[in-house]
Amino acid sequence: MGKASLQAWMGSDLTVLSTVAVALLMMLFVIVKFGLRSSRSSRSSRSRPKPDYRHRPAPRRARKKSSHLFQADRFFEEPEERRLDDDQDDDDDEDFDDFLPDPESTLELIRHRRTISAKDCNGRTVAEDEIRMLLEAANWAPTHGQTEPWRFVVIQGPGSITDYLVYLDRWYRDRADQLPESTMQKFQKKLGSCLDTWVDKVSHLLVIVMKRQAKPDKLMPEWEEMCAVAMAVQNLHLMATSLGLAVFWSSHTWCQDARESSDFKAYLGFAPEDKVMGCLTIGRYDRSKTFRGSRTPMFNKVALRAD
Repeated sequence: MGKASLQAWMGSDLTVLSTVAVALLMMLFVIVKFGLRSSRSSRSSRSRPKPDYRHRPAPRRARKKSSHLFQADRFFEEPEERRLDDDQDDDDDEDFDDFLPDPESTLELIRHRRTISAKDCNGRTVAEDEIRMLLEAANWAPTHGQTEPWRFVVIQGPGSITDYLVYLDRWYRDRADQLPESTMQKFQKKLGSCLDTWVDKVSHLLVIVMKRQAKPDKLMPEWEEMCAVAMAVQNLHLMATSLGLAVFWSSHTWCQDARESSDFKAYLGFAPEDKVMGCLTIGRYDRSKTFRGSRTPMFNKVALRAD
C-alpha cells in the first residue's frame, strides 16, 4: 500500500471512528437525560397526593335535572365563615395594604359602573366561577349588628328563567278576578318583554331578598337591613364591572302584587316577613358597545359646616 493510499485509508477510517464516537456520546446523553426525567417523574408521582374526585361535578349526561332554584352546595362545596379579625397585628395591616388598589383605580371602577339591561346582552353564558365571585363580593357589604340580611336566589339558564316567569304568570292568572284590569294589562305587557329578552339573552337571574330577622337574637330596623342589602348589590355590581358583565336591577314593580305575597316568598324559600327586593339580570354583552353615564357635580349635593 502506497503512502498516499495509506493516508487516504487512515483519513477515512478516522472519519468513521469520529462519527461513531459522536453517535455513542449522543446516545449516552439521551439515556442519562430521560433516565433522570423518568426517575423524577416516578418520585413526584409517589409523593403527589391522589386527586379527590368527590367534589367534581358529575358528567353532563349523568346529572339529574336540577331545580330552577339555586343549589348552594353545588357552588360552595365547603361553606365556611370568612371574616377578618378585628385584632389583627400592625404587620398584618401593612401586608393587607399591599393588596389594595390605588385610589385612582378604585374611583375609576366606581365611575365606570353601568346599568346594562337584558336587551343589550348577547346570550352567552356567565361562568359559575364568575357567579361565585359576584356573590362573594356581595357578602362583604357593611352590616349593622353583623346580621348580614342579604339573600340571593340564583336562577340559571333559559329553562329555569322561563320557569320563573311562568310561575309569575300563573300567579296573576289565578288571581285575575281579584286584581284591577290595569294591573293585569301592565303585568302581561312586561311579562311579554321579559320572555322576549330574559330567556334568550340573559345568563342568570339573582332574586334579591332581605331576611327580616337574620339572627334570632337581633331585630334591626328594617330600613337598616334594606340598606345593607342595597350595599351588597352595589358590591356585586362593582365586581360585575371588573369582570365585564352586564347587570340590571329589576325592582319587580311590574309584578309587585306577587312580589309582596306570602306565596311568592314561599316559592323562593322564605318566610312571609322577609322582603323580596327584585332581581338582577346578569349576562354578557358586546364589549365594543359603550354606555354613557353622567352625574351632576358632587358639590351641589354637599353642605359643608366647618370652623
